Amino acid sequence: MAGESITQRVRMHFERERQWMDEASRGLDYVLDALEGPAEMLEEALRLHKSLWARIETLRHEQAGLRREWQAAKDVAPEDRRQVQHEAEMIQALSTGLEAKHLSVLEAIERQAAMNQAELGRLRRGRTVLDGYRPGETGGPGYIDKKS
Repeated sequence: MAGESITQRVRMHFERERQWMDEASRGLDYVLDALEGPAEMLEEALRLHKSLWARIETLRHEQAGLRREWQAAKDVAPEDRRQVQHEAEMIQALSTGLEAKHLSVLEAIERQAAMNQAELGRLRRGRTVLDGYRPGETGGPGYIDKKS
């Protein structure tokens, strides 16, 4: 990146952020689809989601350095500052949309988890009922007289 102006580096960073947000958005869509699919699909979707969100730390670190450098730069033309400000606002809007999508995916996961817990409870109650019909010795604690 030697020889590139701070304006060029900030714009390239914004492009990497846009690309990451597109990937993250597709990853969130995949997680939503995986909630309806087999367990393996959900496991894969969650691994993808985790790896995507781990990359954001790298972007944040890079952004912090660029922000300090941008704020300290005195030789940036006013037009470049306006354009970068406009791009930053667009990135912020994309980020806000991605955050809303992320929250809706979390809500869907919580709903699915609640449904799974309810189903697990029903299965446990059913198993308890079935345990009452297990074979046992006549007159023993597990014995059920099916003729009565």
